[in-house]
Amino acid sequence: MRLACARAKVDWRELQAGRLGPDDCARFSQAAAEIAEWPRVLDGWATRLRRVVSAVQRASASAGGVGLVVIDYVGL
Repeated sequence: MRLACARAKVDWRELQAGRLGPDDCARFSQAAAEIAEWPRVLDGWATRLRRVVSAVQRASASAGGVGLVVIDYVGL
């Protein structure tokens, strides 16, 4: 949600409060649709070493490109 808000230049707090205007809604919907089409690689290994993460990223890049790498430490 925050990524789509940033891409659409929409205030996250306004979205949370349900106060988006029609133009903001349209931009947010377009941004969310674009993000949904991005290729993804999901890896559930919680014990990945940094060099392994780098190797996975390089392999993904060679298979078609990587525009964004997200590492979620919250679940660890």
